[in-house]
Amino acid sequence: MVLTSGASYCDACHHFSGNFCASSALFSLTTALYFFFETGLLCVGIELLIRHYLGAPLRLVWSAVVLTVCGVIVMVLLTTLSRRRLRDAVRRRLHF
Repeated sequence: MVLTSGASYCDACHHFSGNFCASSALFSLTTALYFFFETGLLCVGIELLIRHYLGAPLRLVWSAVVLTVCGVIVMVLLTTLSRRRLRDAVRRRLHF
């Protein structure tokens, strides 16, 4: 099956997963959770790698800010995913 547009992609997703509309909000929130978690860890890893290469002491400077922001976003997403009422509110407001 060749997908040529966003509409056909959605049709294919709906075809392959029986209840696509109901699970898309949960899927999107979970994807965002993984994205922000991994982004924070990636930035820490990049900074530590650069500092090791330069021979500087291993400490967090700019990546600590990124890690803090990503950590807050991850906490909010975890709370949203764990509470059904919040998840339903997100689904209504974001039209998932």
